[in-house]
Amino acid sequence: MEEILLHYPDVADCAVFPVEHELKGNVPVGLVVVNKGSKIEECQLRKELVELVREELGPVAAFKLVASVDALPKTRSGKILRGTMSKIANGKPYEITPTIENPNLFDYLAPEIKKLVEKV
Repeated sequence: MEEILLHYPDVADCAVFPVEHELKGNVPVGLVVVNKGSKIEECQLRKELVELVREELGPVAAFKLVASVDALPKTRSGKILRGTMSKIANGKPYEITPTIENPNLFDYLAPEIKKLVEKV
């Protein structure tokens, strides 16, 4: 799914992680960072990204939740912390690894993730 999202012209970076769902087990949730200078509206971006994943993978992908954020949490080596974002989304305890590039990023991201997954 991330590869598909990255093919969208306005997406600079992305992460997809699982969120628990009582009927489906897990559903994918995506966060994207848009290119600087992009003028696309958030609702249009969401709609087009969901459609793009649906066209490529089909409805079985169940990809319906995506939002744009300013940055993704990464370690100094560039690894995106999908597991930590999944724990936040699922209301589980998490620890911020000491190798994270910007530890303050979770102060911004945690409420954004929780708001997004309220729709699950």
